[in-house]
Amino acid sequence: MEKIFSKLKWLDPFTYVDILLDKIKPRAQRNRYLDWIIYLAFAAIFAYALLFIFGLILGTSAPGVIVLSGSMEPSFYRGDIIILQGADAENIKGQDVYFPGISTLKGKMLEEIAEVDYEKQKIIFANGAEVKINKEGDVIVYNSQYYPEPIIHRVIAKVHVSDGTYFITKGDNPKTNWFVDQACGNVVFGYVPGTDLITITSIESACITPYLPSENEIEGKMIGKIPLLGWVKLIPFDEIPKLLGLKK
Repeated sequence: MEKIFSKLKWLDPFTYVDILLDKIKPRAQRNRYLDWIIYLAFAAIFAYALLFIFGLILGTSAPGVIVLSGSMEPSFYRGDIIILQGADAENIKGQDVYFPGISTLKGKMLEEIAEVDYEKQKIIFANGAEVKINKEGDVIVYNSQYYPEPIIHRVIAKVHVSDGTYFITKGDNPKTNWFVDQACGNVVFGYVPGTDLITITSIESACITPYLPSENEIEGKMIGKIPLLGWVKLIPFDEIPKLLGLKK
C-alpha cells in the first residue's frame, strides 16, 4: 500500500516543481517566501492548463464560469461554478419558434417580432406562435456588449430564421429577474456624434441586452455545477475591493 501511495505523488504536478527547485538550490538554502511566490505562479499556470484541457474535452473556450449574481436563484447561487459544454443550437433545449420569412435577427429588437405578457407568463410572436415562460430550457452562457460579465441564464425560446438560431433568455430569480433578458421596453436611437451611425442612446427598462444572442455567441450550456468554489476568486478580487471602495 505504501508503494502505491509513493507512486501517486508523480500525479501531483508540484512534485516536479520541487525537483526543479532542488536542482537549482537545496531547500535549506532557499528563501521560503520566494518559494511561495514560485509555487503560486506555477499554481496559476497549472490552473490555466487544466482549464485549457477541460475546454478541449468539453468543446468550449469557457468550461467553468463563476456565478456573480443572484439572478438564477434558487437554481444556483453567487459563488457557484457552472460547468459548461460546447453545444450547437440543435443540442440546446428550448421552445422552438420558426420565422422562415425573416433573413436575420441581427440588430433587431425582441419587440419587433414578439410581445411579452408577464401576467399570463408567455411570449406572443408576430406569426401567431406562443411560448410559455418556464424553467424547462437549458441554462446557457453568452456575452453581451451591453453587460460587463458573462450572462448565465435559461433559454426560454429558440427563434429560427434564415441565417440561424437566436435565443430568448431569462434569469430564474422571480424577484430580481421577472423580465425577459431581451425585453427592453421603449428604446431611443440616436446618431453617434460626428457620424451618420445610429446607436442606442437610452433604454426604458433595465434589460440585459437589447438584441437576441445568436448561436455563434453562445459559450456553451450548463452540464453541472460546483457549489461555492468560486468564492476563492470572488473574495480577493470582488468582495475585498468592494469593502475598500475600489469597486462598485
